[in-house]
Amino acid sequence: MSRRAISLFVLILLVHIGLLFSGIFQNFVTMDESALVPSGLAHWRTGSFTPYRVNPPLPRLLSALPLLAVGPEWEPELPRDSPGSRPEWALGKSFAKEAGEQYIACFRWARWAGVFWSLAGACLLYRWGKKLYGEWAGFLAMALWCLDPKILAHAGLATTDIPATVMGLAACYGFWRYLCAPTWSSAFLVGILLGLAQLTKHVWLVLYVVWPVLAVMYWWRWGAVTTGDAPRPSLARRACVARIGHALCILLVSVLVINLGYGFENTGRSLGEFQFVSKLFAGENRLGNRFQGTWLENVVLPLPANYLAGIDVQRRDFESGWPFYLGGEWRNQGWWYFYLYALGVKLPLGTLALIAGGIALFVVRAGATRFRDELCFLLPGLVILTLISSQTGLQYLRYALPAFPMLFLCASRCGAVAQRSRIVAAIVMFLVGWVAWSSLSVRPHYLSYFNEWAGGPDRGTEHLVDSNIDWGQDLLFLKDWLDQRQAPQGEERFGLAYFNLVDPRIVGIEYRLPPLLPPDWRDGEQLDPGEIGPQPGLYAVSVHFVRGGSFAVPDGTGKSMTIPPESLSYFQQFQPIARAGHTLWIYRLGGEEVNRVRRQLNVPELVD
Repeated sequence: MSRRAISLFVLILLVHIGLLFSGIFQNFVTMDESALVPSGLAHWRTGSFTPYRVNPPLPRLLSALPLLAVGPEWEPELPRDSPGSRPEWALGKSFAKEAGEQYIACFRWARWAGVFWSLAGACLLYRWGKKLYGEWAGFLAMALWCLDPKILAHAGLATTDIPATVMGLAACYGFWRYLCAPTWSSAFLVGILLGLAQLTKHVWLVLYVVWPVLAVMYWWRWGAVTTGDAPRPSLARRACVARIGHALCILLVSVLVINLGYGFENTGRSLGEFQFVSKLFAGENRLGNRFQGTWLENVVLPLPANYLAGIDVQRRDFESGWPFYLGGEWRNQGWWYFYLYALGVKLPLGTLALIAGGIALFVVRAGATRFRDELCFLLPGLVILTLISSQTGLQYLRYALPAFPMLFLCASRCGAVAQRSRIVAAIVMFLVGWVAWSSLSVRPHYLSYFNEWAGGPDRGTEHLVDSNIDWGQDLLFLKDWLDQRQAPQGEERFGLAYFNLVDPRIVGIEYRLPPLLPPDWRDGEQLDPGEIGPQPGLYAVSVHFVRGGSFAVPDGTGKSMTIPPESLSYFQQFQPIARAGHTLWIYRLGGEEVNRVRRQLNVPELVD
């Protein structure tokens, strides 16, 4: 690299770090973080990988590592294990109680791991883009990663999504390098990377299917990759035997790495010993083992028990058919086009334009590299997008993050053309600048970002809710708003419906839930009008509930209560007076407007 290239490389990384820091220190603990980090600490202190087994443990172990030195002296108590159990949520509450005033600081320490993961992803994209299309392409892929709001949102959190994305990218890049120059040492390295990818998320199991297909397509003419000539039969046979040996090496090393990651916990159990909870493995009974009574029950699995149990629990979640929201509509089973829609409203318009340009250049093969080289990043990305789109029972855009590097590498093709054309270079620089402005405009509220076509973050709830916009990250902004305005005033009630499992009292906010209006409030016992529906007072409501979502949340008394669907959607009839971040909408309701809305809802009016 030239001195100028090194300077640009360092500048992009420094900008990325600066943008990440604003989110790390200003955003509150999100829902999954509240259980994931304590589970990682529990792994270190108990040696058990049962907590949060729905995902493999590597991201949790690394995130929790600083807490061994600076965290509270917390001794996790694990309940008796049972099929499908999720002890991580109870561990999260226990950790919050033990950490006390250290709670937020602990998660800020844990989030540092995401910074290093993200920097590794940026470097990998630069290297792969440069090798495929040239230096400008490498910088373009790197810049799109470092400036993307979705990457910034999750790289600033102690969760599994960015580690899984980066580790999968590293494994695919390593496999491509192996295909270019197959040796035993490169096969061994690829096996390590594949195993590490499996220790971040189960989605990378697809590589065990995709890679053999890629290898066949890449080596369609055996021996030509090493000699450049038409292969002689003997050379082709030797190459074939060597490749089979390499494949076994990759497989065995990856399995060994998975076992090392779990400390060989309960490795070697037979398939018939498990009790499953998903239909895929248990059958229709929801608790059982469809393999019992077949020849498969005696098959010994060379994998840790919690690795398979995690796949089973994750599969149960996908089969649950939870309500999901898209474009103003709730549905118990999602949409096949959910991720295409979500990418259209969540990716910056500059990025979408560059991706479209990259696809066009791919189709016309302008400045083309070898098609088989491009397949090494395109095919895994397309398979992942197809796979997650087929699972309509559980839909979050963060599940598509492993495909983001494929999109950025596709867009980086434009950098190769820009290197030869000043006009294209000016267009590319304008689009990258637009992406940078988009990210800066929402800093540090990256998780709530929506592009201009979608109406920006304040209109994001017209398109998506849940972790796609609101993961409980804006509580500290609400705390600042309340402190600065000395609210609530006098005897005014303060109601808070906060979409998170963490009790807001941990930051000093005293509250109670807003009055609910369940859809079936007329059924059964008639309730006092003063207990249901809109009431005068000061309220802060997560947009997930404003749009009619349901969830079990802390109720302000140390207990939890499930907010039924649509029971707080009446807040859509009021205009918020302020917003804490983009996800906690603040309302001050007066008696006259309350009665106006109650009349619209056919609820008895309040009498002074």
